[in-house]
Amino acid sequence: MQINVVQPFQVDFFWPTIAKHIEASQSRGPVDMRLDEIQDNCRADERWRLLIFDHFEGAAVIRVWDDWLHVVAIGGHFQKGWEWEFFDYLKRLGRFIGAKYVTLGGRKGWDRKLAPLGFKHLDPVFLGVEIERELEP
Repeated sequence: MQINVVQPFQVDFFWPTIAKHIEASQSRGPVDMRLDEIQDNCRADERWRLLIFDHFEGAAVIRVWDDWLHVVAIGGHFQKGWEWEFFDYLKRLGRFIGAKYVTLGGRKGWDRKLAPLGFKHLDPVFLGVEIERELEP
C-alpha cells in the first residue's frame, strides 16, 4: 500500500478526486461532520491530514486529538490485508508524534476486522490500540 500525505495547501487540488471515498465512509458510520467541514479542517488545521492511497483508490483523514492519532474517515477500494499495513503506518506515525493511541469510530464491522491488530473498545463508540513505545538503547 502506498500512502501519500497531502499537505494543507494541496487539499483543494486533490479533494475532487478523493472526496467520494471520504463521503462513502461518512455514510456508513456515526457521522458528526459534513464533508466540507472535513475538507476545511484538512486545509486549515495543522492537526488534520488527508492521506491518499494507491493512486487514488482510497483515502483517509487523520487527526491528532489529545494523545490520540484518530482516523476521522477512511474509504476506498483496498486489497486484502490492507489494514495491517495502514495501521502499522499509523502506529509508527503516532509513536513519532508522541501519541499514546491510534483510534477510530465506526460501524461494527471494524470490531472484528481490527481485533487481530490489538484494537479494543475504549468506550462505546471508539476503538483503539495503545502505541507501544520503543525501548531506549
